[in-house]
Amino acid sequence: MSLLVIDRKQSCIATLALLFAVHSVSDAQDTTRWSWQEPQAKAMPTGDLEWAPKPFELKTGKSIRYIDFESGNDENDGLSKQTPWKHHPWDPDSSSKAMACNGVRTYIFKQGVDYRGEMNADESGTSDDPVILTRDPSWGEGPAVICGSEDVRGWKKNADNELIPESENVWYVDLDWAPRNVWMVGKDDAVTRIALARTPNWTITDRDDIKSQWWTWKNPDKPFDNYATINGQKRHLAFDKDDINKNNPQDYYEGAIVWTTKGWVMGSPFPARVLAVDREKGSLAFPGQWGGGPSYKVIRGCRFYLEDKPQYLDSPGEFWFDKKAGGGRLYLRLPGDQDPNQTRVEVARRIRMIDSPGMSHVHIRGLTFRFTNTYWNLTAAPYWVSHESIDAEPGCIRLLGSGTDIQVTHCTFEHIHKGVRLKAVGRQDAIDQVVVDDNVFFNADSGGVELADSSTYGDIESPMGRLYDVRVRRNKFDHIGIRPDLFGQGAALVVNYAQTVEVAGNIFYRVCAQGIDVHGAKANRAATDRPFTRILIHHNKAVDTLLNVDDFGGIETWQGGPAYVYNNISGNPGGYRNWDHVLSPDTEDRFGHAYYLDGAFKNYYFNNIAWGKSKGPSGKLANTAAFQEIISYENTFFNNTLYNFVRGSRRQAPQAGRVKFLGNIWQGMGLRVFRDADPAKTVDSGNEADAGPRRSQYAINTDAYARNIFYDSGETFGVFEPSGRWHGTLQSMREALESYQPLAASVGVMAEQSPLRDPDAHDFRPSVNSAARGHGAKVFVPWSLYETVAEWNFCPIQGDPTRIMDEHWCMAPYYTSRDDYYTFPMYPLKGVNIAMKDYQNGPLENWTTGALRFNGRDQYAVTTNQDIHRTVNHDVSYDSPKWATATVPSAMQPGKSYKVELKLNDVKDGLKLSADLNWMKKSDAFGGGNAWGGPSKEIEGPGPYTFTFEPQEKPDLGSFVLTVYLSTTGEWKDKTLLATAGISLGDSKGKSATVTLGGDKINENRTVQGADLKNPEIHTSNFLIEAYFKTVPGERDATLIQKMDKAGFALHVNEVGGVTLAAQADANNASLASRSLVSNSVVNDGQWHHVIAEADRNTATFTIYIDGKLDAVGPGFGADASLANNADLYVGGTPKGQYIDGMIEFMRIARGTLADAQTTIDELYAWEFDGPFLYDFIGSQRPANGGAAGAMD
Repeated sequence: MSLLVIDRKQSCIATLALLFAVHSVSDAQDTTRWSWQEPQAKAMPTGDLEWAPKPFELKTGKSIRYIDFESGNDENDGLSKQTPWKHHPWDPDSSSKAMACNGVRTYIFKQGVDYRGEMNADESGTSDDPVILTRDPSWGEGPAVICGSEDVRGWKKNADNELIPESENVWYVDLDWAPRNVWMVGKDDAVTRIALARTPNWTITDRDDIKSQWWTWKNPDKPFDNYATINGQKRHLAFDKDDINKNNPQDYYEGAIVWTTKGWVMGSPFPARVLAVDREKGSLAFPGQWGGGPSYKVIRGCRFYLEDKPQYLDSPGEFWFDKKAGGGRLYLRLPGDQDPNQTRVEVARRIRMIDSPGMSHVHIRGLTFRFTNTYWNLTAAPYWVSHESIDAEPGCIRLLGSGTDIQVTHCTFEHIHKGVRLKAVGRQDAIDQVVVDDNVFFNADSGGVELADSSTYGDIESPMGRLYDVRVRRNKFDHIGIRPDLFGQGAALVVNYAQTVEVAGNIFYRVCAQGIDVHGAKANRAATDRPFTRILIHHNKAVDTLLNVDDFGGIETWQGGPAYVYNNISGNPGGYRNWDHVLSPDTEDRFGHAYYLDGAFKNYYFNNIAWGKSKGPSGKLANTAAFQEIISYENTFFNNTLYNFVRGSRRQAPQAGRVKFLGNIWQGMGLRVFRDADPAKTVDSGNEADAGPRRSQYAINTDAYARNIFYDSGETFGVFEPSGRWHGTLQSMREALESYQPLAASVGVMAEQSPLRDPDAHDFRPSVNSAARGHGAKVFVPWSLYETVAEWNFCPIQGDPTRIMDEHWCMAPYYTSRDDYYTFPMYPLKGVNIAMKDYQNGPLENWTTGALRFNGRDQYAVTTNQDIHRTVNHDVSYDSPKWATATVPSAMQPGKSYKVELKLNDVKDGLKLSADLNWMKKSDAFGGGNAWGGPSKEIEGPGPYTFTFEPQEKPDLGSFVLTVYLSTTGEWKDKTLLATAGISLGDSKGKSATVTLGGDKINENRTVQGADLKNPEIHTSNFLIEAYFKTVPGERDATLIQKMDKAGFALHVNEVGGVTLAAQADANNASLASRSLVSNSVVNDGQWHHVIAEADRNTATFTIYIDGKLDAVGPGFGADASLANNADLYVGGTPKGQYIDGMIEFMRIARGTLADAQTTIDELYAWEFDGPFLYDFIGSQRPANGGAAGAMD
């Protein structure tokens, strides 16, 4: 029997750390201005990170109330430790003075006391006086606990349920609630989880294969794609004759909950109710993970177990609850068959602990949350799907609605479902200023922290509830995600589509899914506008992740950036797939990655460390890849250290190109370093494909591979071409890459000895005489701005130096399907009279000649107005509304008459409603029409509308399908909405079912043009121009950038050597036709200068910043002035002259100000010229030449 015994010392150590931790950052960092300048964890000299929480301090507001659940009384005044209340005013059980209290208060819970109640937060504080729930270290001893369980006593022996084995060893008690969790707490405070009765009685004996004692699906005839039709609906069918057979009666299996893994990807176990059993064949039928039909494959070798039947209560350490109405009888066997009257048994009662539909300025500090219940229906889909209960997705601290300034700090969450869940569920909801700092999450079934906007699958249109600023720092996550909810995976920390994110200083250990799972900007397929995102993920450590899933990353990013992922550690990402081992035992059996960019765009990964347990290339421990990308592009990986993986980089769907691997150390790769395209099956087939016609095109010319260091690089070296051609050596890959003439093709250097000091001992410092010395990459990493619409880094493409790539990222509404993002317009410049020799070394980057030297005579760059205004066509796919509710017989038989009643929702009068009955064969193939429902009915209101059917006998008849549609004519060919519902073949016995119809996919192609395009045309928005350049001494009257004819904007070096921001608008639409602002400082001194010029329409102000300082402010345009024009956009000069004599290394245009980007000139300048990419993993500044390759200089 599995006995999950938790050494209380672990939890106590964590709690003590929160109580007494000393902040470990250096004195120098105490003066930092921005949190990204703080490491948030203690960086060790060898390349490790240690948890460094800030110490708890009691902070109170203006009015204090005291709560002691054991000794308090709600009739007290609550004003002192001597006169505390028993209940918090938010508790439904509060009474008297406690219940009458409202307004802004600090509530202090006594230490050493378990508060056994729930709180419904319906109040908010203010920005200067928040509502605080906390503890006082001077009042009581031990943690102040918010407890979801009851200490249950009065147990009786000898179970009275005849289905329970060895009933003489079973104890029971009657309860007026329905528990799903039970724990035993020993005298030494050791907590033992009592398992819900299950078979087999598994325990974790293999730390890398935690399901090794589960049963295994055998599927003897077909390894997958086995299905059954149950009540007219397709369901999974899986076989295991060894364990499902006639040795047990039918009811041993019927109605059980099966937890099963799946394939081909993701793999997380999910709970489903057993719908049908065939003991003769050894099969079970059950729904898919999303609560209905199969959506994955249940493959030969997938694992499973059964639970929640009295027959399974056959060993010590299990319980089962016989639910009747709101309560029932709890049956229990403690470990060693102990007497529960002689120990402490905590029985879960409350799901909700602190719950709110909307709260702001609420701070929860220093409390311990423990022993929560779980929603009774373990197979319930989330509320947005099933509308069954919001408690299907719980959280100790849960906000489903709007809120600002929500802080959860210095708390401990242990033996719970999920710690913190905040979601802006409504379309008008918004959550902002979220802080989750310095907490411990320990033994959390479904996850630690989940923060989300309102996005749900298939929801694409605005408005959507927003998640704005989120900070999750210095938390510790330990043993997370063993029992996720139905749609869950078990990730420790999930952030979905926040506008600004910082995840830093967190430590993750033994997590069943991802440690960090951050989704940026907006969901795939969403047609919303997300012009600004900034994601910072740094100084986190995630070890032993992906224990229960595959096809994820220990640290994972999705969707839109910019995301800055740096100074992290990801060690031993799991992803073991037993079905893979069963079907192909001699290959690698994992599919888990240290860092995963799953459709992630504009990401910068630097100074990260990844290590694996085994480089394979085969076996159960072989770690798949250090970096995994799918569809992703516009990503840069530099100065990372990667050790002991089957592959270094694994890339799928690389058509877009636009990836850079610079200055990384790749050591100990078992198969190959770069799997950046699908490999051919053999060397010969790859060579043959490469010699033949190209099957597809990859933008390899936009890629860069340079300054990398390789050692022990694997059986072969790399694959990156559409042909899948294998390159067995570094030299072979270099020569092939050079043929594409990309951004950089030198690839790197093969070291003769280990470039790392002692990577087996996780000492990732460069070794003595390391080949990494002098190969570090210096890369410019711009700070994210609002609605960046063009960004030029002036890095030459070897094959076409006249093409200056645009590398901007902006998630416009037309960025819907992530597969198509790379097809949308970019705005590269075309160099006029430009050649390779004109690209020279600049101070920002060392891996390329990244500064373009304009000669001041006849050179400039242009993107045409025609290209800027290219029309965008994009596809959107969404679910139709749920437009009808049908009451149908639970089953139908041929030869009988049945009525179907339809009620409509938001359907326009005058349309025609039609209904037909089709039939399905036993094989689940479509049979055709079966019965006509009669003439169509004209819609006049919601109904009900009744149709009568007389089903007909058909050969091989398996089930029926009700087909309902709307049309303008009553004809099938004119249908506008269609819905179906399955009906079983059989005797309904007079029973009916009510089903909601609709939700079918609708596909549209939309066209975007004019002002709706996100391009360098400035209409009435704010805008900002950023440039880094150097002129020759004395340069005057030269164009930096302009797009102007009768209207437009320009940034020039003026007649006195300063810069001028000029703009002109149509006089008919603006208060004045033109405006300009001249800088006070000169920039024509032969030195490099950084300039930002911005226009704020709200204040009608122009502003110029030079070298990080405010230089000039003057009047600008208001929001009525459109600068849109038909001119081409020029950089460095125009066809009419004003050629600049100098160098430009970086330039971009944003349609927003610094304030719009929630930043300042000080922060932007500090990041871009003294940011963490200019330092190494431990915070040592890199020399000007980039220092050593890898994370450690």
